[in-house]
Amino acid sequence: MKDVLPPAVSKWQFIEEKARALLESFAFRELRSDGALPRAYVAHRRWEREPVTRWYRFDRETVRLEAAVFGPAAPSADAELVAMTAGMLEDLGVPAAVRRLTVHASEEVCGLLAHLGVAHEPVSAPPLSFEVRAGERRLAAGARADELLPSLGGPRVPTLMLVVDLEDVVAAVDEPDESFEPPLTAYFACDGAAARAWAVKAAQRLRLDGVRAEIGHDGGVEEQRERAIGLGARLVVVVREEEVHAGTVVVEDRGTDRREVVALDDLESTIRQRVD
Repeated sequence: MKDVLPPAVSKWQFIEEKARALLESFAFRELRSDGALPRAYVAHRRWEREPVTRWYRFDRETVRLEAAVFGPAAPSADAELVAMTAGMLEDLGVPAAVRRLTVHASEEVCGLLAHLGVAHEPVSAPPLSFEVRAGERRLAAGARADELLPSLGGPRVPTLMLVVDLEDVVAAVDEPDESFEPPLTAYFACDGAAARAWAVKAAQRLRLDGVRAEIGHDGGVEEQRERAIGLGARLVVVVREEEVHAGTVVVEDRGTDRREVVALDDLESTIRQRVD
């Protein structure tokens, strides 16, 4: 996999997290393995423990998301996997205008997809295989592979496989990378060592409670304020030693152009009120 730098990495994280959440809602469970899902299924003799197994894994080497369903042979399972894939790509933000889903399956499977409202190009040719493309890019592909496990030394368990090409999905989502980056809530622009020592403690409490904050460790206040603007910080907390001794800091709200002197004990609640 090639290097992915910020802010592009935020887009990747969004897509991976969205995909993971959707798979979990379909009762898939994540498997951490260096090998493919069918090999892990056979190696751990999973059919002895459960009649249906739904697994997925992120393959960092091939930059793919893999999912498998072991056990069900009914046409409804085929339609469910196709519909899930179509829903996933829609949820990830791939525009409907560029998505093209082709399904080779029985008339019963295609009928179920129509019943679910899944737009597709049907080809009556079982067993199931399907592909989603965006122009020249293949976004995802799946198939029924009931002969796969016997070829690996396992039993003949009905098997459905899905591969999602993450790199192509990321490219097909046309929103800019910057729009996926989480906003910086507060930037502490500090004047002096004592001010920074106080800011480190104040920011620590906020960060551990989920507030994204940055501290200016070098340079003067004006230089740090420019840095805060460059980072897109909503709030600039100006921390000067003499003001800290007096029990206050200045909060500059770049969203409203409001500038306010805030008591140290009220800073956390003020920050939350400004961004909620």
